[in-house]
Amino acid sequence: MLDKTKRLIPAIALLASLLVSLPIAQSPANANGKQKMCGRISQASSRSAARLPYASSKYNQAVALQVMSKTYDWCGAEYSCLVTLWNHESGWKANAHNPSGAHGIPQALPGSKMSSAGADWRTNPTTQIKWGLHYIRSRYGTPCGAWAFWTSHRWY
Repeated sequence: MLDKTKRLIPAIALLASLLVSLPIAQSPANANGKQKMCGRISQASSRSAARLPYASSKYNQAVALQVMSKTYDWCGAEYSCLVTLWNHESGWKANAHNPSGAHGIPQALPGSKMSSAGADWRTNPTTQIKWGLHYIRSRYGTPCGAWAFWTSHRWY
């Protein structure tokens, strides 16, 4: 099973990169185009996550894509910004911790702030991702807004 999973990871990564690069219809004639595209991405991401090792960075990224497209209707460039942001912050590791007290994938400071998303905030990547996306929405509007802030301050 592990060998099969290892062979699937490059294919899933390619699929995710292709999905991110797809243009999203913005014409008034197709007002639901973005929602439909994000919905398809969410479904593909859900299938991808089911095939990946739990809590690997690729698994966590697939979960994030699923949550952000379903909950916030973000996909495409917003996903790309989120991947870049959290690559810099934690490498997508749920157990990432730094001496300042920042913890988890989104590097919440203090980490205990994530308890508002669930009691399992210390170890559950999905809880951390949900909290992190909510934080980004409330403070920066979008992942690209958070990334723009990060590039000039080296924190968000």
